[in-house]
Amino acid sequence: MKRKIQISVILCGSSAVLILFARMMDGFADFYYEYVYRYVATLFAYVFGWLPVSVSEVLLYAILGTVLFCLLRFIVRKVKKKKSDLRLRERFLHMIVSVTFFASMMLFLFTINCGVNYHKKAFVATENFQERRYSKKELETVCRTLTKEINKISKQLPKTKTGETDYSENREGRAKNAMKAAAKKYKSLEGYFPNPKGVLVSPILSYQQVTGIYSPFTVEANYNTDMPDYLKPFTMCHELSHLRGIMREGEANFVAFLACMNSSDDVVRYSGLMHAYSYCMNELYGYDVNLFKAIRKELCNEANVDIQQKLEFWEKYDTKVAKVANKMNDAYLKANAQAQGTNSYNQVTGLIVEYFRKK
Repeated sequence: MKRKIQISVILCGSSAVLILFARMMDGFADFYYEYVYRYVATLFAYVFGWLPVSVSEVLLYAILGTVLFCLLRFIVRKVKKKKSDLRLRERFLHMIVSVTFFASMMLFLFTINCGVNYHKKAFVATENFQERRYSKKELETVCRTLTKEINKISKQLPKTKTGETDYSENREGRAKNAMKAAAKKYKSLEGYFPNPKGVLVSPILSYQQVTGIYSPFTVEANYNTDMPDYLKPFTMCHELSHLRGIMREGEANFVAFLACMNSSDDVVRYSGLMHAYSYCMNELYGYDVNLFKAIRKELCNEANVDIQQKLEFWEKYDTKVAKVANKMNDAYLKANAQAQGTNSYNQVTGLIVEYFRKK
């Protein structure tokens, strides 16, 4: 027990020092990413990436089951008094130390595989994307461009029997290939990419209205398998971008957009276009409602079917659980140097406008 306490203190102290250095020392997070994280993440990705299921999800269920079993056993022994009160107190103390030891390991894994990277140089700065102020006219132009691109590509995509876009064949491999292709163009994305993994019990994510999640404990990109197909390629690329140390959510969205746009796969490209359309049109709505409505009417029926499916899907999970999960995520992001919290996901519109401005 004494050894566990000592290790817990070392792990917590190391985590605190790493985060402090990342926050206070310019260049430390970039040095750490280049000479430590790249190798650590690759090792984790190789070790866990070959398994077809999400290791982090399976471990979560195993941990919850173990904790529940230990608590029940403690309660039963307390009720039956098979052991002396002193013996029971010792067992309870051992359990508390074990939980603390495990929590310190999780904190350390989070720090080395995620926490420090929140403070490294931004992807957009490294790749010379400058998010400048844009006019309503520029935003309108981008929205119209996206509409035309979507209308052109959506008619040639595979469809399900009910008319939605079908992305069921080799979906993980296609998303990974999109990121590998993007890495050839953007040096910041270079590195090993494992397959993204669908969550086995995806309703857990659906009830939180979450499309995907990056596990820093196993370096896995997980996604919600229940959501509409056209959302999946973009989500997988978003989560895979976190493996490259891109932790800011707005930037991860932009990387996912770039990967989708750089892909030769029509469904992957369509997913990027549709997400960009959603972000830019939502922004346009705040500028000019009438203009928003006018452009919205130009979208083809095939794309509208996908949008309607998305709205109906998430409406089923618009519950108090989702609201609590959103508040927790907001607090988590703000604690990790993202002052806008969950609104940081929307901080991609200016980058998309800049992308089309460059083109």
